[in-house]
Amino acid sequence: MLDPRVETFLTVCRTLNYTHAARELNLTQSAVSQHVAHLERVYGAKLTVIEGKAMRLTPEGALLQRAFQSFAHDEALWRRSV
Repeated sequence: MLDPRVETFLTVCRTLNYTHAARELNLTQSAVSQHVAHLERVYGAKLTVIEGKAMRLTPEGALLQRAFQSFAHDEALWRRSV
């Protein structure tokens, strides 16, 4: 099972917006920010940056996104086979 913070991060990656991610996940914007901050502490890297009004993933954030997407895909395949 994916950690909810991973699901939050993948939603932020897709929307590139904390508010939209919060709305989709039925969380507060503060909770989304806390989830991403937790992952940043765990992995020791800044994952997103905000420039003006636009958000983008850092290179480390993009790398983590690909790793988490791969894990989510593999988990879904495994669940279908059980």
